[in-house]
Amino acid sequence: RDSHFCLGCSGDLFRTEKVKLLYVTSPSQWSNTNHEPAQASSPLKLFSRLVSDRWTVTARTGTKMYHTWKWGPGKYSIERWTEGEDAQGGPWRELIVYYWHPQEKQVRFLGISPYASGINQGTINFDGDVATADSKLAQTQGLRTMQTRWRFIDEDHYQETLLEKDATGNLFELVSFEHLRATHNANPLSEVEASSVISDEFAGLKFLIGNDWKGRVEGKEDGSTSSSITWIPHAKFFYGRVFRQSSKREADAWSNIYVYHDVETKRLRCLVLTNGATIYEGAVRILREGNVQLDLKSHSSDAVASVSTSIEAKAQGHLLQEFRTVNDFREPVIMNITHQR
Repeated sequence: RDSHFCLGCSGDLFRTEKVKLLYVTSPSQWSNTNHEPAQASSPLKLFSRLVSDRWTVTARTGTKMYHTWKWGPGKYSIERWTEGEDAQGGPWRELIVYYWHPQEKQVRFLGISPYASGINQGTINFDGDVATADSKLAQTQGLRTMQTRWRFIDEDHYQETLLEKDATGNLFELVSFEHLRATHNANPLSEVEASSVISDEFAGLKFLIGNDWKGRVEGKEDGSTSSSITWIPHAKFFYGRVFRQSSKREADAWSNIYVYHDVETKRLRCLVLTNGATIYEGAVRILREGNVQLDLKSHSSDAVASVSTSIEAKAQGHLLQEFRTVNDFREPVIMNITHQR
């Protein structure tokens, strides 16, 4: 099956038999009534109860924050944005994105936190009204082994407990939170400070920020893209969204893009989640000002491929993007896309 990559792609659909996600088969208080349902085939459908609502998060210390959940493209990923104040009263913005990995056949997640430049990566499994996430948390002071447990009380209330594994391999509790459904929604990007200073590690990508980019594949008369790149302060990462449009239909969400600094390897990394379950992940190299190279692996339900893409500023408000895709089943595919502000 062919796929086309443009900071995202339209990939393959797949069946969800033999996945590690356990589904609730008996009626429970976690009804989806009045909440946006996930696609029937989506392995993330147990998250649907959380979408389109704002949640108040309270720690034992009394500190409050707010979660907002929203679907990613194709409902093969879901984002949890957290905003509020930290324990010292400073501004806080954090993201965890959960996504289906078509090769590993599991729900994985990437967490980006302002505390100690934290990058948290792992897997999550549901078992009835309990969910357990195991992860590795890279911070400026080192690598930590973590576990997060959710316990659902009712449709408007769940508890979250964060634990850490000590040197002997035993888990001990760090902190717990109460999550209560709020009465209004929130836009997690509504208050992003456009003037926020970009961290030095990302300075070479600054040329991508601004108004939406309109893209078109060279040699194709039909089809275009619209993309935007935003700097997320406090959490410190680049957040991108790509929409695809053709003359036959309205624009639809194509992919979400996350470019973050891995404090463990001290390198920029990229994760691209698409509306067809195909994911892309790999390294980001800033070659010089206005020129960036992405060396990625694509993972679909039936194949893994190498994808190399370069983005270069040719003139003010003009970008040239080149893709080269290689796998074991076909000749390399090269595609050029031009982008205008």
